[in-house]
Amino acid sequence: MNFKKLKLIALFVFCFTLSSTIQAQKLQGMATYKTASKLNFPMDSSLDSSIDQQAIKSQLSKALQREYNLSFNTYESTYKKVASLDGIPKASSGGVSLMVMGGDGVIYRNIKTKEEVENVDLFGKPFLIEDKPTPLGWEIKNEFKQIGNYECQKATYTREVNETTLQSDSKTTLEEVTKEVEVVAWFTKDIPVNHGPDEYWGLPGLILEVNNGRITIVCTKVVLNPEQRMEIKQPKGGKTISKADYAALQEEKMAEMMKQYRGKGEGTFKVRIGG
Repeated sequence: MNFKKLKLIALFVFCFTLSSTIQAQKLQGMATYKTASKLNFPMDSSLDSSIDQQAIKSQLSKALQREYNLSFNTYESTYKKVASLDGIPKASSGGVSLMVMGGDGVIYRNIKTKEEVENVDLFGKPFLIEDKPTPLGWEIKNEFKQIGNYECQKATYTREVNETTLQSDSKTTLEEVTKEVEVVAWFTKDIPVNHGPDEYWGLPGLILEVNNGRITIVCTKVVLNPEQRMEIKQPKGGKTISKADYAALQEEKMAEMMKQYRGKGEGTFKVRIGG
């Protein structure tokens, strides 16, 4: 092979690599997701038998039906709840308080710089939870299904979940139970980014559906490379705190709130979104 041909090949490889890099940098889009939950739990045994527990479950299920937008480019993403005029029920009739925690902040993730920032509001106080994106240990399966126009492949991982349960007897106590849960996701290589809804990411394609055992998140719409370029920014404002410290503070505040309601003779029930 002569020198001229080598130069042509080298030029072709360079141009192809440059073109691929430019295309990757230009890739951006927005995916819309809806959440749903099948609530299968025992209600608090201390509740008055006259209280309609099915009505309470229905209200909680409705509160967990939310819509989110995932804005993304090659390396960055933000996940944010779509504004709605419908309020989340804070209390039901019959002296039972419903508390739905989480899911209202903005989650920013940068895979390249390994940054993750989430702004949250805990009982009126703003916080910025800073962390590094944690690899989730996905195991990709040889199973496929169609979601909308996209062929998706299955991936799973198992994680430990700590659940706090209210035990009612002569004293009111909180019991923490640890159990293993299988998370199932479906991703598409047709959209070659490592992003996904909520805390789920790290697969070789956009995650379009995920089920964590409590909540199912399904993508309902994808818009790629919109005419108006999107700006993806880190959220700001609030006290900076680590994920572990925030989780501890949240549990502390929740315990105080539940104790307060108990002191008033009210039953309480809480559901946390995400985490």
